[in-house]
Amino acid sequence: MRIALSFDVEDWYMGLELPGSEWEGKERRLKVGLSRILSLLDEKKVKATFFILGAVCETYPDEVKMISDSGHEIGSHGYSHTMVYRLDPKSFRDEVKRTDALLSDVTGQKPVGFRAPYFSITEKSLWALDILIEEGYIYDASIYPGYNYRYGIPDTPNDSYRYPGKDIVEFPVSTMELFGRRIGIGGAYFRILPLFLTRRGIKARGADGMDTVIYLHPWEFDPKHPKIKVAPLATLTHYINLKRTYPRMRKLLSTYSFATCRQLVEERYGG
Repeated sequence: MRIALSFDVEDWYMGLELPGSEWEGKERRLKVGLSRILSLLDEKKVKATFFILGAVCETYPDEVKMISDSGHEIGSHGYSHTMVYRLDPKSFRDEVKRTDALLSDVTGQKPVGFRAPYFSITEKSLWALDILIEEGYIYDASIYPGYNYRYGIPDTPNDSYRYPGKDIVEFPVSTMELFGRRIGIGGAYFRILPLFLTRRGIKARGADGMDTVIYLHPWEFDPKHPKIKVAPLATLTHYINLKRTYPRMRKLLSTYSFATCRQLVEERYGG
């Protein structure tokens, strides 16, 4: 059993649903969490997938190149961290192209994997998959197979699959069954739920022959990043139990075998 380990690379304020106009003046701290992640992965000899925001690549080109030079997979997280269902198709394509150009210039790699901000490819924005195919992507990791107040397509497959009628593999964020509903294994769930439940979810997926993909963010490895007032639910999911992320991740890296998203996609569906 292997787990695809992934990180959505954005600074702390980019994941709080703040408009880009409010990013100016915020303390830039991406390097704090990112350096902890890269050091830990290097120590454990693990390669991961980093879905990088185009705006981050512009601001931190040296750090993005360091990720690539360390042998990790470079994926796209869009440009502006705008939910896909709030973009029109032209704007979405422009963001994809802009980020592709930035990442290719800095790393020499054209990304083939995409993860939308806030998993925002939903029933309202499935048209985005066709654009990703046209732009050369082989897999998408944007659909949450459950319900969240911001995203999700309930009752969709809980494992990777070739999307019906489209030449692209969907590698959704992994969930587990808890209290009669699907609960995510990564992100805020990783910090909120007891670690034994995360392990139980991984074990259950492996027993059913399913891949697992875990996602986290650099700011989750930086518990001292600034706290600002946002909507109560966003505050809860963003700030709760940040001190647990690093030690829990260290334990998982010592227990399981990990790979990049692209590796697991190509092993199952071909290159």
